[in-house]
Amino acid sequence: TRVWINFGEDEIPVVATNDTVRRSAALPQFEDVVDAQKMSRELKHIYKYLAEGVLPEDDNLARKTVIEANNEYVIENGALYHIYTPRTKHINRAHPIVKQLVIPEKYQPDIARCLHDENAHVGFTRLYALVRQKYFWPGMWTFLKDHVVTCLACQQAKRPIEATKAPLKS
Repeated sequence: TRVWINFGEDEIPVVATNDTVRRSAALPQFEDVVDAQKMSRELKHIYKYLAEGVLPEDDNLARKTVIEANNEYVIENGALYHIYTPRTKHINRAHPIVKQLVIPEKYQPDIARCLHDENAHVGFTRLYALVRQKYFWPGMWTFLKDHVVTCLACQQAKRPIEATKAPLKS
């Protein structure tokens, strides 16, 4: 069966069993993510700068905040979004601009668990493409890669992806 899990304004398709539906109910609500963005160690300085115009005391952090906030982030409906423009080799085509909800570190494992563990243990490439359509956090690529590589069910069930070396012959 296919179930649509609501995460704020976003809907994510998940292949579900009855157990999955019960566990998915624990996903954070949109309001919880917005509150966590304001308190997050990594995001609060960007949120505060965009919402109130207040910069951090540290000069290096203030400089970094201004550059990141003006080029990459926007606040809409009280939530912090990351502006993402997909890169393609077809320069003459129109490029869509995707607004990705910025996920605080508190909810990152929930997103990975929902979209990998409860979605038929998709591989890293598919997981990253799926997450990148709606969500963003600093270090997302590494976090998701580590999650997939360390997944016990994937290690037990899937074949190794490394090429085997040919035996040495004289």
